[in-house]
Amino acid sequence: MAIASDGSFVVAWTSQGQINGTDVFFRRFQSGGTAIDSADVVVNQQTTGQQQDVSMAIAPDGSFVLAWSSTGGLVLARQFNANGTPKANEFLVADADGDRPAPSVAIDPQGGFVITWMRTSGGNNDIFAKRFSAAGVAQDQAFQVNTVAAGNQRNAAIALDADGDAAIVWTDIEAADVETRRFNLGDLPTTTGIPNSTQVDTDPDLTIDLKPLFADRQTPAANLTYSVVQVSDRRLFNVGAPSIGSNGILSLDFVPEIPGESNITIRATDADGFSVETTFRVTRTPSGDPPIVTPVTNAVSYQENAAPTRLDPTLAITDADSLNLASATVTIANPQTGDRFSVDSALAQSLGLSVVSGGSGLTITGAASVTNYQTLLRSLAYSSSSENPTEGNRTVRLQVSDGALSSNIASWTVTVSSVNDAPVVSIAAAPLTYTEGDAATAIDRLLTVADVDSLRLDRATVTIAANFAADQDELSVDSGLATSVGLTVANVGGVLTLSGQATIAQYQAVLRSVAYRNTSSNPTLGDRTIQIVVRDEAQAESQLRDRTIQVSPVNAAPVVTLTNPPSAFTEDQAALAIANGLSITDDGANLSGAIVEITNAAVGDLLEVTIPNGSTVSRTFSGGVLTLSGTASLSDYQTIL
Repeated sequence: MAIASDGSFVVAWTSQGQINGTDVFFRRFQSGGTAIDSADVVVNQQTTGQQQDVSMAIAPDGSFVLAWSSTGGLVLARQFNANGTPKANEFLVADADGDRPAPSVAIDPQGGFVITWMRTSGGNNDIFAKRFSAAGVAQDQAFQVNTVAAGNQRNAAIALDADGDAAIVWTDIEAADVETRRFNLGDLPTTTGIPNSTQVDTDPDLTIDLKPLFADRQTPAANLTYSVVQVSDRRLFNVGAPSIGSNGILSLDFVPEIPGESNITIRATDADGFSVETTFRVTRTPSGDPPIVTPVTNAVSYQENAAPTRLDPTLAITDADSLNLASATVTIANPQTGDRFSVDSALAQSLGLSVVSGGSGLTITGAASVTNYQTLLRSLAYSSSSENPTEGNRTVRLQVSDGALSSNIASWTVTVSSVNDAPVVSIAAAPLTYTEGDAATAIDRLLTVADVDSLRLDRATVTIAANFAADQDELSVDSGLATSVGLTVANVGGVLTLSGQATIAQYQAVLRSVAYRNTSSNPTLGDRTIQIVVRDEAQAESQLRDRTIQVSPVNAAPVVTLTNPPSAFTEDQAALAIANGLSITDDGANLSGAIVEITNAAVGDLLEVTIPNGSTVSRTFSGGVLTLSGTASLSDYQTIL
C-alpha cells in the first residue's frame, strides 16, 4: 500500500486464477476509505506465468509505479497516472536469473524512482538497483548494492528522501544480519532520454541539442561533459560521426542513400565524475523502389494426406535498387486446424536464414540475395496435418522486404479437399479359450472402435468365418443395449449384423457385448475365427479384424439305456436274453470295455454272451461278473451286449 499527500491511497496485491496464473492488481481509495475504482485494475500485460512480489511507491502528485517478479526471474514495472490510467506499457527492469527477485521501489518528489531486486549469479544472491526518470527512462546501468561478494543477500527495501538520495536495507541470511547502505543518488545526472528519429536516406544531416535532455543537481547541463559511447551501425555515418561539440550539440553526418538502423548511446558526466547514459535509435529509410513479387500460378489443389504441395515453383522476385532481401512473410487469411507451410529447410540453413512456421503462416528472416530468396520461396509448400481438414479455399499471401521497403502482396488460392478415412477396430490378438459347456463368452470386452473424421457408424458385422458348425456355434449380443441406442440386430447362420445410425461409442459398447457359445456336448474340433468389420456413415468400411476362439471339448461318460428287461426266469429254461432293448450313446465313436454284474449271484448263475468272429472284444466271467474288454465301435459293443 502507498499513501498520497492528500491521504488517498492505493492498495496492490497478487491474485491467483483471477485471469490466468498469478497476476498483479490495484485499487485506489479516498482518504476516508471509499473505493475510487469500481473494480480491480490489472497491472501486468503479460498474463502467462506467475506475476508476484509486488512493490509500489506513490509520488506527491498521486502518480504511482509498481514493480514485481515475473516467471523466469524477470523484474517488470509499470507507471500509472493519479487517475489510475497507465502512462505506458509495462517494461523490463532486469533479468535477475533467480526465481523470485522480490523487487522494492521508491519514488522521489519529482517522480523519478529507483527499483532494487535480488539477483542470482554463481550460486550467490546479491542486491542490485537501477534508477529511472519520471518518464520511465533508465538513468544508468544496474549497480550492485552490497559490497560482500558472497553469501545470500535477500529481501531488499528502499527509501528515497526529498533530494532523491537512497537508503537500501536488506538481509544477509548467512551472517544473520540486517544490513544497510546509503547512496547520494540525488547528485547523479539524469536524463529524459533522446527521442528516436526516422528519416529518408536522402534527408540532410541531423543535429540534436543535448543540454535540455540532461540535468544534474550540482552541475548545470551546459557544463556536463558529453560523449558517444556506442554506435551499433556506423555504415550510416561519415567518418568521425556521430560527434558532439563543446556546446553540447550532437551532430549526425549521414552517408547519403544508405538505409538502415543504428542505436546510439550517449553519456553525460558531471564535475564529480558521476554519469548517466541513454540510448536512442536512428532509422534511415530508403527512397528507392520496393521489391516486387510476381506469381506465375495463382491456384493449387491439395487433397487430405497428400505430400506438401508447392504454391508456385516458378514465381519471380525482383528489386530494382537492392541486391539483398531481409525477410519474407507468408500469411493465410482464413487459417484452419492442421494448416502447415514449409520451405526447403536444407537450403534455408545453407543460406543462413531463420524459418519459423506455424498454422497461420511462415516467416523467413536473415540477409540473402534476391535470387536466393526467390529460389527458397519457390519451394514454399502447403500441407495439412489434419485427418479431417476443413474443405474449401485458403487464401495464402506472401510479402518480402529488403529491410527498408516491403513488396506488393502476392496471393494464391489453395483448394483443400478431404478424404473419408475408414474406421478402425482394435481387438485382442491373443486367442480366446472356450471350453465345452461354458456360458456365452464375450469376444472382447475391451474392443475399441475409432474414426478420425466421422462421429457415427451405420453398420457392424460379426462373422464366424472359419470352422463354423451351424448346429452348435452361436453368436449373441445384448439386444436390450442395442435397441436402446437405436440399432437393429440380425443373427443368422453365424453372422450377426448391427445396423442403424449410432455414435462410435454406442457401437463400441454393443460390440463389446457380442458373445460366443457352443451348444453341443460333443463340439466339432477346430479353432473358430471371428471376424469384425464396421462401416461409418460415409460408407467407409474398416479392415477385417480377427480373433481366434479355441474350442475345447470335455469327454462325457457313455450312457446305457435298458428298455423292458425280463423280470422272471424258470428253472431249466433256455438262456434268457436280458438286454434286447439296450442302447448306448457317447460323445465318442469307440468303447474300450463293458461290465455286466449279477449283484446278488447264487450258485449256478451264469452270464453268457456271443462274440462275433473277428471281433476285437474278449470276455471273462467270474464271481457273477462278465467283463468285456478291447477297443471296438460303439455299435459293435451294443450288438454284443
